[in-house]
Amino acid sequence: MITVVLLTSAPILQLIIHIIFTMLHISYISVNKPFIEKYSNLQEIFNEFSILLASYCFFLFLDVSLSSDTRNLIGWTFCGIIYTVIVLNCVKIFYVLLFESIPKIYFMFFEPKKVKDYESWKLI
Repeated sequence: MITVVLLTSAPILQLIIHIIFTMLHISYISVNKPFIEKYSNLQEIFNEFSILLASYCFFLFLDVSLSSDTRNLIGWTFCGIIYTVIVLNCVKIFYVLLFESIPKIYFMFFEPKKVKDYESWKLI
């Protein structure tokens, strides 16, 4: 990916390389499923797909003949994509914290006799 950083004079080539690597990453996650939980794999695919959509927004910025209103709309679309990804990732973090981690910690410290194998035990 260092070539993308060094290609400052060719932004279209940067975008093409970035999109190719993002598609390769999506296909790798889809085929190999590197995470244990199915939801984590789906979330990572969603995150990469969102990056891909944001990259396509940058293609439109390369057209110098666009009006300022169109560029403004494209910019807000880009911001909407990024904000959606951030909110959904925060929701997942709070879900894991509230519904998986806190009950597990409670049972580990306050009722350790009921749970013998901490690693394999899950609330959900």
